[in-house]
Amino acid sequence: MNNILFHNNLYKKNSWFTFSNIDQHIWYIKYGLSCTDSEMDHFIVAYQNEFTKINKKSIIFNGLNIEYLSFGQSMKMANMMQDMRDIHNQKLSCFAIVLSNYIIIGILNFIFKLVPPVRPYIVCNTIEKAKNFIKEQNPDIYNP
Repeated sequence: MNNILFHNNLYKKNSWFTFSNIDQHIWYIKYGLSCTDSEMDHFIVAYQNEFTKINKKSIIFNGLNIEYLSFGQSMKMANMMQDMRDIHNQKLSCFAIVLSNYIIIGILNFIFKLVPPVRPYIVCNTIEKAKNFIKEQNPDIYNP
């Protein structure tokens, strides 16, 4: 059974995703290979619930393991982004999406055409590039 936990900086353990913090300013979300529609729904609810609790943060979405997203799951992500535009403007500094699968990058580009992101972002292929982007976007935090 997948229960919501907060233990050792890990918020949610699920067969498809995990939430944790890299530091007090960077929220880290890591995904598995693929998900069921139910797991996607669970992710969206958990993400929205967690977002209401945080102060302004940046996010690294680690999708290096993702091999498949259905059209329906992609539309759920687009709808979630649309629904969260105001809160993303308020609480999201910037974000980085780490991907290497060109099919998933194509799906992401499609989603971003439907719902353009409201905050600065990068799509890159390493966690290190993602961290560097976030640090560059937040000089008052990382280079005071």
